[in-house]
Order: sequence, then C-alpha cells, then structure tokens
Amino acid sequence: MAETDLARFVDRYTVEFVRHYPHPIERVWRAVTEPGELAQWFIAPSVWDLKSGGAYRFEDGFKGVIETVEPPRFVRFNFADPIEAGSYFQFELSPEATGTRPRYLQHAEPGTARAWQVPHAWDTPWGGGNLGGWHSGFEELADLLDGVPCGSRRPPTPFNAMAENWAGGLSKIDLTTAQKAQIVRELRERERWFELCDIYRAPIDATLPPAEKEIRS
Repeated sequence: MAETDLARFVDRYTVEFVRHYPHPIERVWRAVTEPGELAQWFIAPSVWDLKSGGAYRFEDGFKGVIETVEPPRFVRFNFADPIEAGSYFQFELSPEATGTRPRYLQHAEPGTARAWQVPHAWDTPWGGGNLGGWHSGFEELADLLDGVPCGSRRPPTPFNAMAENWAGGLSKIDLTTAQKAQIVRELRERERWFELCDIYRAPIDATLPPAEKEIRS
C-alpha cells in the first residue's frame, strides 16, 4: 500500500482521505449521496433527506443532520451524538482531466475526553478502527465505480479459502449461492478491517499532532 493512500492529519482534530477515481464527478456524486449506492460500499441509510437541514440515519444507528448540500461538489454531515457536538464529516468532489478527486474530511470538536483512547490521543476519535473503516470503504467505492462487485479485487489470502470452504459447507442452512457469496464478502471485509487497524496504528502514533494543552473533561 502506498503511503499516500493513508489518511493524513490536517491538524490534531481533522483528518483527510484524498482519492482519484477515473469517473465523471456526477457519477462519484451519486455514489456518495444516493442510498442504494451507499449501501453497497458503506452502510445502508434508513433515513435520508438529502437537503441542507435534512436528517440522515444509517442502519447501524449513526445519525445527525445534513448541514450543507451543493451538488455535485460538496456535502457536510454533523453528528447527533452529544459527545460529538461540533464535529462533522464531509465530501468535497473536484473534477479533473481524467476523472474526479474526492476529498473526505472529518473534524472532531476539540476538548472532549474519550475514555477508550490511548493517552496521547485522549481528546480525539482517531484510531485504526475508524480510519481503517473509511479506508476499506473507499477501496470498495472504487470497485463500485468500476462496475465490479465490492471487495472482489482484494488479493487472495489463506483466510479467503477458509471463508469460502466454511460458507460452502453450510449445507444444513438453505442459502443461495448469492447469500453464501455475501457471507464470504462480509468475512473478508472484516479481515481487511483488522489488517487496516494494524496498519494505521503506527502512522497515527507517529503523525498525530500533539495537544496544545492537557485539559481533560
């Protein structure tokens, strides 16, 4: 994996992913704003009112308000969770000669202690889990845009064969071929997430800017 593919800290409380997809901006915009598209590479929305001030909610309970929508270039979301008050995430799309440059930005409001964090990152949400999750999602977004099944271009691993053999052996459960393939995909998605958790730990520790003051709430 190229180092440039990893998330980068803009400052202690803001992280960005930058990608290039060889597809028109209108196509990428649909992929990051339409429920059916989001369900394939991210999480399916259960509430989705795509307008400034509209509500959103993903099936895992993650929810808030869509603060700003400027098709096909910009959309910003806030968080309903009180601990994340003032935080947001957004997609910025820029057309390029050979496609589209998406920039994903997530900002965490400073000053909120998170008991689960390691000491040097005590007031941030950054960890291998959330950054690895977005990284994996952007890999699957590339698959979706290229017209191949999401996750299908991951290189084979020993776990890949184990997952396929296990799903194939579920003879006592009436599953279709497509359902078995979905099980394998979800297992391999989890495998990739764990791999990215490990990959991101060292860059986070090495590049997270220090806190200006050690005030813990």
